[in-house]
Amino acid sequence: MSKLFVDDIVEKTSNHGVQIPGHVVQYVSRDFVMNQGTFTAASDTAMTGVYVDITPKSASNKLVWYTQIICTNNNDTAYGNFNVYNHTTTTQWSTGYNASFGYTTGSNSANQWIEVPILAVNTAGTTSAMRLMLYVYTSAGTNNFGWSNSSTRTVQVMEIAQ
Repeated sequence: MSKLFVDDIVEKTSNHGVQIPGHVVQYVSRDFVMNQGTFTAASDTAMTGVYVDITPKSASNKLVWYTQIICTNNNDTAYGNFNVYNHTTTTQWSTGYNASFGYTTGSNSANQWIEVPILAVNTAGTTSAMRLMLYVYTSAGTNNFGWSNSSTRTVQVMEIAQ
C-alpha cells in the first residue's frame, strides 16, 4: 500500500476550491431571540427572524439546516408543522415537513411549552445567495413562539461536499 504525504493542497484554478466528498465546505450560523410572536394561518407562514444566509460553493453539494425552537399551541387538538423555504425565491426548499408539534388530544397539555429540534437536508441546487428561513403551518388555534425576550437560539447550515 502506498502513502501520500503532503504539506499543502493548492487549487489549480483560483477560487475553485478543493472538495473532498463528505467534508464540510462551509458552516454558517445566526442567532435569534425566542420572541418570534404568534401564528394562526392555516398556510405556511414565514418566521422572519429564524433564518440563515448562505451562498453555496457548488449546486450539487448537500446543505444541512438545523435549529431548535420553543413553542406551544393553545388548542389540544391543534398542531404546527415546520419546513424550510429559500426565502430569496419564496420557494419551499425542503421536502415535506421537517418537524411537527402539538396534537395532544385529551392530555390537557395545551399551552405547555416544548422544545422542537428542526432538521432539513437538501441539495443546494444553486450557487446563488440563499436565505433559508423557517416557515410554520398552524392547523388550528394559535401557535406561540413568544417564549422569551432574552433566550436565544442558533440556526445553522453546513454545506457538505458531494
